[in-house]
Amino acid sequence: MTDSDQLYVVTAFRTDDGTLAYLKADRSWSASLQEAAPVTETDRDILIAQKSALPEQPVVCDPYAFKVTVQDGTIEPLSARERIRATGTPTFPIRRPD
Repeated sequence: MTDSDQLYVVTAFRTDDGTLAYLKADRSWSASLQEAAPVTETDRDILIAQKSALPEQPVVCDPYAFKVTVQDGTIEPLSARERIRATGTPTFPIRRPD
């Protein structure tokens, strides 16, 4: 895959509850990575600029993009950080205090 073929997903944090949000094709936000719309590098930059503008601020904050692949219709983040964020799985066991 060349850099021009690289796909990205735009993500941000919801301002009402701090949860993750992924940008969908209709430019609304979803909590599901699989509902996100993978975009090219050019579209990534345009969308981040648009979603950082004031009208979006009440909905989300701090939008950014991360690299993904799409295999058999499934979006897969390329970084471990984004895989962990998408699944919500802790990276270490959580012990109860008792």
